[in-house]
Amino acid sequence: MEIEKARFEDRLNFEYDIAESMFSVHLPPLLIQPLVENAIRHGIGRRIEGGTVRLTAYEAEGDYWFVVEDDGVGMERASVGELRSFGTETRQGVGLLNIHKRLKYEYGTGLQLESEPGRGTKVTVRIPAVPNGAE
Repeated sequence: MEIEKARFEDRLNFEYDIAESMFSVHLPPLLIQPLVENAIRHGIGRRIEGGTVRLTAYEAEGDYWFVVEDDGVGMERASVGELRSFGTETRQGVGLLNIHKRLKYEYGTGLQLESEPGRGTKVTVRIPAVPNGAE
């Protein structure tokens, strides 16, 4: 974030709300970072006035939840649908597709994607708090 803040200066705000219990959660490498980078590059970076990226992490309903959202340019419904299908690699969707596939393989979950033009994008990751086969 420091590199991005230096690049965008006052155009980028970063907020986070991470529950204390989440500090000991082990995540697969390169899970959250690409989501934050996407929010900056494709959401905030395309707005002249910049915006805010927010990371929220908490435990609820027996799962760990990680939410990355921005108040950037958002996406048209067709683009969201294309990315949500996670069936094909688009130029901007390769990173999301890779994360989605990893989550499906490791945890049987995937990415949840919501977006609205002019309002921003929200990507949610849900990981079971109890790993498969463990109790």
